[in-house]
Amino acid sequence: MSKSLSSFVLPAVLAVVAGGLIGYYGTSQTHPVVGAEYCHTITDADADIPARYGSPFNFYGMIPLLSVSVLCSEHASGDGGTATVRVGTGSPYEYIYQYGFERVDGAWKRITLAGEDAVGPWFRGDAVATVLRDGDGLRQTNRIIVYTCNKVAFKWKCGCRDSTCATPYWQVQDFEFAEEPSIEPLEDSDESDMHYISSQSTYTGVVGTEVHLKGVGFSRSSNDVYFEEQRIASDIPSPDGKSLTFEVPEGIESGITHVYVDTDDGEKIQGFRFWVTTPGVPAPEVYSVSPREGSYGTEVTLRGKHFSPSNNHVLMGVDSLDGIVSPDGTTLTFRIEPGKDAVGDKASRGIPGADGVMPLYLIVSTEGGYTAEPVVFNLVP
Repeated sequence: MSKSLSSFVLPAVLAVVAGGLIGYYGTSQTHPVVGAEYCHTITDADADIPARYGSPFNFYGMIPLLSVSVLCSEHASGDGGTATVRVGTGSPYEYIYQYGFERVDGAWKRITLAGEDAVGPWFRGDAVATVLRDGDGLRQTNRIIVYTCNKVAFKWKCGCRDSTCATPYWQVQDFEFAEEPSIEPLEDSDESDMHYISSQSTYTGVVGTEVHLKGVGFSRSSNDVYFEEQRIASDIPSPDGKSLTFEVPEGIESGITHVYVDTDDGEKIQGFRFWVTTPGVPAPEVYSVSPREGSYGTEVTLRGKHFSPSNNHVLMGVDSLDGIVSPDGTTLTFRIEPGKDAVGDKASRGIPGADGVMPLYLIVSTEGGYTAEPVVFNLVP
């Protein structure tokens, strides 16, 4: 994989990387660069992201950081100009998949990212790619999708739409070429006005499990904790406003749920997902996938242990296959079939007409929990 960059792009990329390592929030993605300027349009972690896409933000630091930015050339050249896509915040716990996709004339075209710290098909911390503007002039809004994973409390959070990261998606960033691109800097954030959950001590457990939340903006006197719409703990104090503890109560059904906190001043703080497990039932483990790649219709077998005899779920891209049987508890067999639309206009679990391999991340769940590490099946055209 080539790591070379054009003489125009390299200074801009170095400026972007430096800003990310210094640790700016928001404004690191809007600093002017000689000869170019940032032209992405999703600049807010609370932006209304299109359905079935992930957010271009990394939610797992003290504050959300923009993880996908686009730098456009300020003046059109003979080829119509360039756009440099930068992915990653510089965090050593953030991994960027080596391929992304660009939406061109109604179809998806694969792009290849380059980075300094390669780990298998991933880059750690930062990666970049360059795309060209059509020579015919300005296009309508351009769209880039990428896939990133963050290791949080020994678990992988991949393709996140929000801090709960309930389902992995391809993460989207839109941008616009312009003769004189401009974007307003984000205002500096005042932590006293922030409300977020930055970490959770555990993401799975039985009734009675103690869970510690850390974040900013908890009420010092009284907070209520919810699993979805069900209040499971009331009037929990947070003396420092940055941490609170609750227990999973009796009467909660096993399965996945989402945590959020209501403060006494009316703030609803979104948390992470939590999997309520059945006592005595171990979480499933997956050792291998066979075959490792194929087209739609391919029959796939996962090998591992602790599968349920009759009711296993496989999260596959943005959809799940339910009710998969495993008489021996060590194998799961199913077919890779088109399902709900992930990122295109037609029904598919991949990208219609994509030029290259599309990775599907397979996560198995049972009443004992879910696999901590996903396995990858490569969907080929």
